[in-house]
Amino acid sequence: MRDDYIRWPDKTSAEELNYSIDWTPYLDGATIQSVAWSVPAGLTGGAQSIAGNVTTIILSGGTDGVDYAITCAIVLATSALDMQRVARLTVRNF
Repeated sequence: MRDDYIRWPDKTSAEELNYSIDWTPYLDGATIQSVAWSVPAGLTGGAQSIAGNVTTIILSGGTDGVDYAITCAIVLATSALDMQRVARLTVRNF
């Protein structure tokens, strides 16, 4: 598990946008078998996908001025090793 986090670009509460994590630097050639996203109350998590080493989720909603922490956990196909990253996203209604 990593202590640092990813900072995603801000969104408005009306937007529905794709957000992704590229796991390539952490996989050492392994493949992602599954992904699970943890989306805090106030945001809505939609469709999720895995494309190669990139995991993506659609996020909508949120409250103006709130900074959200979204967690993405993966399981690798080659081992029972799990990894997770936290991404931060602020909702701003400009």
